[in-house]
Amino acid sequence: MVCRRLRAFTLAFPGSEYWLIGNGPERGRLERVSRELRLNGATVFWGSMSREHVFARLADCDVMLFPSLHDSEDGCVLKRWLLVAL
Repeated sequence: MVCRRLRAFTLAFPGSEYWLIGNGPERGRLERVSRELRLNGATVFWGSMSREHVFARLADCDVMLFPSLHDSEDGCVLKRWLLVAL
């Protein structure tokens, strides 16, 4: 669903990117949807990375989505705020 919304967003804001971090079970499906919607240049699949690199990527972001039904890691939002504040 997010990838479909991203199509409209990238048309309104050319040059924007959607970064996906991790190698979860949905990665293959998301890569396929990204290709189908012609979002190849707007989606970056980073794969697995160390915690340090995740924080570095978060610090580079203007917007962060955390769409999870199973992870109660609400602390990730606080961590992102701290990165911005520093």
